[in-house]
Amino acid sequence: KNAYYVATYDEFYTEVYYGGMVIPTADIALSNFLVSPNETDIYLNGKNITGQTNFFFYAPIESALLSINGEGTVTTSTGYVSMVTSGGTFVVNGGTFNLGNTNEKAHFYTQNSGKTIINGGTFISNDANTPILYCINGFIEINGGFFQNTANSEQALLSMGDNINYVNNQKITLS
Repeated sequence: KNAYYVATYDEFYTEVYYGGMVIPTADIALSNFLVSPNETDIYLNGKNITGQTNFFFYAPIESALLSINGEGTVTTSTGYVSMVTSGGTFVVNGGTFNLGNTNEKAHFYTQNSGKTIINGGTFISNDANTPILYCINGFIEINGGFFQNTANSEQALLSMGDNINYVNNQKITLS
């Protein structure tokens, strides 16, 4: 794959959208979410991704395969880290995720046949009222990682939609 080295939000946004291997060479502050309708591998490269947007990473269609890889930090103050829907896939292979307060269902939201796969990483939530992962009519697979809520140790890590129409079409797997 071609590697695209990016130093600004505009470059980051464009390369994530078109797909391939995207590697930030500087810390990046997001002013809007990143859409990935294609196969995109983001390598954090020790950099920090921050922002104040409704969500950071959006995999909206079946052809979307967005992965976050390596060491680096993703910090949110509000909203979702990821929104995965309509058959898209979001994969985490490492990194540290500092999760702020949100009025949303969770920090990682999976719905409508979307799939979220966690293969490691550190997930620290400062939100006393919100689970880290939420699934409705989708699939979540956790194969490792460290999860902690520093604001409320009793807050759920995972939450699943309770709409009876989706019971057979959603699944959370912990390995």
